[in-house]
Amino acid sequence: MSAPVPSQAWIKAVCDCLISADRKRIVLRQRASLDWSALFPDAFLSDLYLALAKALKSTDLDAKRVDDMKEPGETYGFFFYYRSQKLFGKICLQPDGKMIIVYSAHRPLRPSL
Repeated sequence: MSAPVPSQAWIKAVCDCLISADRKRIVLRQRASLDWSALFPDAFLSDLYLALAKALKSTDLDAKRVDDMKEPGETYGFFFYYRSQKLFGKICLQPDGKMIIVYSAHRPLRPSL
């Protein structure tokens, strides 16, 4: 189990952005978009956002803080599932708490965080 886990305030703010699917509140990095599209060519970005939000709301969330990102904000990496496939996601909540950056949405490169 990784520590520390995101605060409930972080989870709520990130999920609010994801559920809104508002492109003004979500910056999707090209790598995350390309990886997602390659894995699920028939899926929409809204499917990704909902899968990420579902994982963040889960009681068994396993997340690890990432402190080496260039942009300011609080970033966590975590596992999530879509169509029974285990995936890795990484999201940064910007300091204003109203915008996120989705860095990753791909198959795990390592078995654990």
